[in-house]
Amino acid sequence: MNTNIELYKNRTIGERFAAASDFIRQNWKILFKNLLYIGLPLAILQGFFMQTYMEEVMNMMLASDFSESAIFAYAGLALTSILFSLFFYSITGAILNKYKKGTLSEETNWSDLKGTVFSFAGKIFIQGLFLFLAILLVSLVFGVIVGFLAFAAGSVFTSVIIFLGIVVLGAFILPLFVLMPYPIFFENASAWQALKKGIRLGFRYWGSTFLTAFLGGLILGIVYYIFLMPYAIYMVVSDGDAGFIAYVLAIFSSLVLAVVLPVYIVFLALQYTSVTETEEGVSLQNDIEKFDNL
Repeated sequence: MNTNIELYKNRTIGERFAAASDFIRQNWKILFKNLLYIGLPLAILQGFFMQTYMEEVMNMMLASDFSESAIFAYAGLALTSILFSLFFYSITGAILNKYKKGTLSEETNWSDLKGTVFSFAGKIFIQGLFLFLAILLVSLVFGVIVGFLAFAAGSVFTSVIIFLGIVVLGAFILPLFVLMPYPIFFENASAWQALKKGIRLGFRYWGSTFLTAFLGGLILGIVYYIFLMPYAIYMVVSDGDAGFIAYVLAIFSSLVLAVVLPVYIVFLALQYTSVTETEEGVSLQNDIEKFDNL
């Protein structure tokens, strides 16, 4: 018999990963059963556009000529990737939401989740739009500074500044925004409320959030690229030739991402609940509420 995982608990990174693995092990049937409705077509589309785009890139490299069709292939890949991420975050968040409420069961199906999924997807899209505009603004400011330095100093010094700037900005920005969706999942917060809380917790617990996101992303990336390797080798050997095998391998790599991405999302969810427990003592508040209701 499976024991419910205590979500709000201060855990080490290793304990978070173990708890995330336990959660997926306990609920993988519910999760992947409901992922199939929209996740499978999105994974197939993403793989199709990835192969189409890679074919255009390889052809441009071999012919040294720009192809307008590459723009449309990239647009298709970008759109399906955005929809893919939105859906997988939202469906995993909806399942986490039901798990927290104690209403998740083997009978939970798409009709029970779809309202929550689309609501979460809309809020996350708003957050993503804000994040895009924020990064664009920071990039513009950074570009102006780099341009001034390039004019005032040498190109070598400017290159070093660009490299360090990208590293620092990436290391600083990642923890600020990685927790943004989780107040939506666990507290049904609005997009703006979740944004503020996610940034506040990410800033206050910058070190552990960065390490959690980095290690989780590293593991995710290693697993994904291991399964992506056959596709990459085939594309190099075939000089980007579009064939049935290439499309199958590209779609397979997207399906692998569909399997491993929920684990990463749950892993970050446990970072959120861990720092929230440290900050707010949620588990103690729940115990008090249960006692008052006796």
